[in-house]
Amino acid sequence: MLAKIDIPSAKLNKLYWNKKLSITDIAAKLGYNRKTIYTHMLQQHIQRRSYSEALRFPIRIPSDKNLSYLAGVLAGDGNINSNGTFELQTIDHDFALNTFKQLEKIAPAKLVALKRKTSAGKTVFSVRLHRKAFNDILQKINFTDATRKNMFINGILDSEACINNSNRTISIYMDNGKLLSQIQSYFMSRKIHSRLYCRNGKHYSLTIIRKYSIIKFHKIFRITIIRKQNKLNEIILSYRR
Repeated sequence: MLAKIDIPSAKLNKLYWNKKLSITDIAAKLGYNRKTIYTHMLQQHIQRRSYSEALRFPIRIPSDKNLSYLAGVLAGDGNINSNGTFELQTIDHDFALNTFKQLEKIAPAKLVALKRKTSAGKTVFSVRLHRKAFNDILQKINFTDATRKNMFINGILDSEACINNSNRTISIYMDNGKLLSQIQSYFMSRKIHSRLYCRNGKHYSLTIIRKYSIIKFHKIFRITIIRKQNKLNEIILSYRR
């Protein structure tokens, strides 16, 4: 049974093949979710672009917010491979899916579940975008205003933040102590108190403990990963009891 949407197949073909929009772009343009458009294309036998065909399409310059967030992801768990591929590997499916959606606004990306699993048996997801031009753009972001800085930190939070409900703390874990020190300074400028710790001389964590600081953090920063955001919401609610 076809998805209950009134979109002529010819229109989808035009948007996808002639205008070179991604499925995510088409969904946003027409007001449907991505899965609905994907299902409709599948049922109407609309051929999908191969990855090699997608690579011929020019990249679309995303918004400053989008770029800043992806720069944060890169600073956290992301990586630029030797062939110019932007890649994220994570066991967090929500994080992988959100990063994939952000990359799809720029150019066709890939989201796959790798065959290898972690030692705990968890699936590893890989998100990739093969665009050297995009990597050049990403490296040239100028964080001159609070909005870009906040989105950059949001990307790091989705990658590296740990919300602990039992002791009411927010921690960011990274090996880049210099970057965490810069984030701490920025937090302080927003009246958010935090403590920087170092373990074994190379592993760092930045932790927010105080009630006022956590409430302030909650008002300024946004964590995209629902599981993490729900934990943070629980901490905020606990202060009101």
